[in-house]
Amino acid sequence: MRLKLLALLLGSTWVAHAKVTLPIEVLGSAGHQESVTLTVPAGSPEITGLQLQIHGLTFENKASIRINNSGWSNLNNTSVVLPQVERAFWGIGGAIGTLRMVLPIAQGTAGEGDNVVQFRFNDLDGQSIGYRVLAVNFVAGNQPVVPETEFVADDPRSWTPVLNTPEAIAAGKALWYSAPLWERGIALRSNCGDCHAHDGRDLKYFNYSDKSIVERSVFHRLSRSDGEKIASYIRSLPIPYEENGRPWNPPYQPGPGLDQKPVRSWAAGAGLEWVLDNDLDTLRYLFPGGATTNSLDFTTTVNAREIPLVVQLPDWNRWLPKIHPNDAYPLIFPNHDFVRMHTFLRNQLVGTSGEAAGRIINGNKSNWDRASSVIPVVKPNRNSKQFAAYSDRAVGLAHWRVVKLWELMTEFQAEDVGHELQDPTVNDRRWFHGEVFRLAPHMLGTPKNPQWFTESMQWYQLQLVLNDGNRLNGSTVPIDWGYLHALNFSAWNNPAKMPTYGIAILNMVKGGEVGENGLPVGDKNGWNPYKQNIFWLAPGNHLKGMYASIDINTRRGVAEALIKPWLEKAETYTRRQYQAAGYLKPAFRDTTFETARNLHALGIDRALVNRMVAFGRVLWPNAKIAPFGPELLESAVSSLPTNTDSLDAPEDLGF
Repeated sequence: MRLKLLALLLGSTWVAHAKVTLPIEVLGSAGHQESVTLTVPAGSPEITGLQLQIHGLTFENKASIRINNSGWSNLNNTSVVLPQVERAFWGIGGAIGTLRMVLPIAQGTAGEGDNVVQFRFNDLDGQSIGYRVLAVNFVAGNQPVVPETEFVADDPRSWTPVLNTPEAIAAGKALWYSAPLWERGIALRSNCGDCHAHDGRDLKYFNYSDKSIVERSVFHRLSRSDGEKIASYIRSLPIPYEENGRPWNPPYQPGPGLDQKPVRSWAAGAGLEWVLDNDLDTLRYLFPGGATTNSLDFTTTVNAREIPLVVQLPDWNRWLPKIHPNDAYPLIFPNHDFVRMHTFLRNQLVGTSGEAAGRIINGNKSNWDRASSVIPVVKPNRNSKQFAAYSDRAVGLAHWRVVKLWELMTEFQAEDVGHELQDPTVNDRRWFHGEVFRLAPHMLGTPKNPQWFTESMQWYQLQLVLNDGNRLNGSTVPIDWGYLHALNFSAWNNPAKMPTYGIAILNMVKGGEVGENGLPVGDKNGWNPYKQNIFWLAPGNHLKGMYASIDINTRRGVAEALIKPWLEKAETYTRRQYQAAGYLKPAFRDTTFETARNLHALGIDRALVNRMVAFGRVLWPNAKIAPFGPELLESAVSSLPTNTDSLDAPEDLGF
C-alpha cells in the first residue's frame, strides 16, 4: 500500500506483477496447460524469439506454446533453432534430456508490458506426463529481454509433505509398496518400489516435486488423494538435501570439485552447468599446462569423475525401467534367481554400511551377474514382428538391474571403499560392476535408430566415470576399450557433424593407464597396444573431414603427448615377448607403419615418427615400407632394443 501511494504522489504508474518461478512443470494428462507472465521493460528492442531450456522433450511436438493471442506453435526440430551441441545429440526426441532452443516469433507477437506465455502438453506416446521448462525469456537477436531478477528458482529445501500427518505418511508408505497400478489399460504386477529404489529414496534424492509424484500416481490410475499421500511419504524420507539432485541433472555428471563433496553427493553429479558447450574444452582439463611430449605419466591416474564433457549423461528418467521384469516376464521373473539374489543381498546388507557393505556387494557381483543371464527366453529374429517386444523386455530388465544396484550402492554407502577393499592405487570412489555399460543399445541389441551409437557412447562414458577397471581390465568388463573408442567415433556421424575429439582423447588417456600395472605383455590384464587407440590420433582418410574441423596445432600437440608414453611402454618389450603374446600379426604390422605415416603427414616431431618406424622394424625386420615423403625415415635413434631374440625374420609381405 505504501508503494502504491508513493507512486501516485510522484505522478507515475505503479505496476505489480509476480515473479516467474522456475521450473514450470507442465505435468498432467493430455492437453494440460501452464502459463506465466513475462513483463518486458519499456524501451526494449524488438522481440524476435522465445528462448527456452526444457527437460523431458522425449519426442517432437510434445510441447506447444502460445504467446498472447497468437496460435499454438509445436516444438520440433524444424520449428526451433537449436545450438550445435543439441543438434549433435539429435535435438528433440534425441539422446539428451535437457535442451536449449529458441522459438522464432513473428513481429508484434510480444512487446512491452505483460505477455502471457502458455505451455501445453501433447501426449503422443501414452508413457509420459509432460515436461519441465527450466528457463524462459524473450530475446532480441541473441540478447535476453526480461531481466534475470524477474525469475526465482523453486527451492526444494522449503518443501514439506502435502499431508503432514503421521496417518497420511503411513498410508502413503503402504501405497508405495502395495498400490495396484495400471498403464495403458493394463493392470501391472509391479508396484512403485519395484521400478524405483525400494523405499522411493531416488525421488527424494533427485528432488522430484510433489506435483510430479501426484501426476505420475494419477497416470497409474491412483486417485489424486492417494498420490498426495505417496508424495507426503516421499517427502518424509530422511534423505539429506542435495543441491544438484534434480530430475534434469544427470547422475554422476563429471565436473571439477565433485570429489571434494561428500560421497553422498556424487550421484547428484556436477550439474548441467558443467556440461561443456565446446568439446575441445575437455583438453584444458586433461592438459592444464598445455599438451606437450611430457604432459602425461600413465602411472598416475586421471580422475574421469572431474573431467567435464560436452555430452549430458543420461538423466534419472532414462535410468528407470519402462517395463518391470515382473510385467515383462510374468511366468518367469517373480520366482527367478535374480529376484532372490536382490532379496538375499538386501538381507545380507541390513545393519551394514561402508566397507562392510562394499565387501558384501563386491563379493557377490559374480553371482549377481550370473543370475541375470539365465532368463529362459528365446531371442526372436531381428526382422520378426516379435523382436520389438522382446527388445523392450530386455531393456526393462537391464535398467531394473542398474536401478537396484544404485539403490544398494547408495543406501548402504558403498561408493567410496575402493581403497579399503583393494589398495590405495585404485579409485576410492567407484562401483564394483560393469553394470552400466550393459545399458548401451549396442549391448542390448535394440533396433537401430539414428542415435543408437550416441546413446551407447553415453552409457560407456558413464561406465568410465563409475568404474574404469582400476588397471585390471583384461577382457571387456567393466570397460570394453575397443567399443569405448569405436562408439565415440561412430557418434561423430551426427546431424551437426560435431566431433567429440575431447572425449576421444580422454578415453585414450584412460586407456594408456590400463597397462601400467607391472604385468607382462600377454597377461590378460597386461599392457595391450590397442587399448589406448593411439592409431586414431592421425587416422589417414578416415573421418578426414571431421578431423579437419579441429585445429591442426591442437592435434599435433595432443598426438605428441600421447605417442611418446605409448612408445616408451611399447619399447620395453622384446620381439619374442610380442610373438608369445600373439601380436606379430599383419594387422598390427600394417597399423604400426600406417600410423607412423599418418603422424608424419600430421607434422608431429620427426624423432617420434622415427621411433615408431624403428619400433615396427624390430618387430618386422623385412617389412617393406613406402617413402613417407622426400626421404625414408631410417636414421632413427631409438631406445628400442634391437635384439630379435634369434627369431627367424618374418616373411616379406611387401608392405
